[in-house]
Amino acid sequence: MTKTNIKSNQLTKEDKEILKKSYYYSMSIMMSTNQITQQSKCYAMCMKPGLDIWYKENPDEKRKAFFRHANEFFNTNSTLFPLVTGISLAMEKKKALDGGVSDELITSVKTSLMGPTAGIGDSIINNCFRTIIAGIAIGFGNQGSLLGPLIFLFGFGGVLMIAKWFILKAGYQGGMSLIDKAFEQGIVPLISKCATIVGAIMIGALCATNVKVKIVSAPMINGAEVVVQNIFDSIAPGLLSILLFAWVFRRLQKGMNPTLMIFVLILGSILLAAIGIF
Repeated sequence: MTKTNIKSNQLTKEDKEILKKSYYYSMSIMMSTNQITQQSKCYAMCMKPGLDIWYKENPDEKRKAFFRHANEFFNTNSTLFPLVTGISLAMEKKKALDGGVSDELITSVKTSLMGPTAGIGDSIINNCFRTIIAGIAIGFGNQGSLLGPLIFLFGFGGVLMIAKWFILKAGYQGGMSLIDKAFEQGIVPLISKCATIVGAIMIGALCATNVKVKIVSAPMINGAEVVVQNIFDSIAPGLLSILLFAWVFRRLQKGMNPTLMIFVLILGSILLAAIGIF
């Protein structure tokens, strides 16, 4: 294992080489996205350059760290994606060098940053910056000028490609600084607890937003229509979504094949819809 001084925020030649490879891997973020873990495969590849060096003499730990990232759900704005991978790289480095960072802390911090970076990136970069550049480009394009597509290509795509490099460096250096201060002040357990709480909130928000379970059945009881969904909503809005998520998560934890789970959900939905429950 290479003994690199993590106490300094100055990037070494080794750090720069790791970040350069991680940056190139991050370009495949939308090509490797899937519907089960979203951007996790690209995330794992962004970790690989560092893991290859830090765990050179410990292939089992390298494999464990790589597949931990590859199998954990992650989804955020593609431009701010390197910010989170940079922080994770810094934490993985600390873990590899002296074991001061746990797997759970790395996962909690990563998960807690997923929502804020998605919200900021989508609103400022996609909805604001892209709209402005596109408006300028369309103006030239309507006049038949070749500047139209070139302005959008370089003014939006080119600028973001350059920005992603500096965002990655900022995440890595910021992550190292945060780790140093956290250990010096003894607040690692507090950070871990806060990150876990925020991560749990993010998972709950994702579940409530993306998992839609609604009972349409409304039987007549004593001449009055009883809306079953309202009963569940009065207990806790989104209760059925949480219960379904918990059941699926538990099945996958026990080794059920994700593809089989998808077919189970599809067939279950068709059956319950056919008998008028959903």
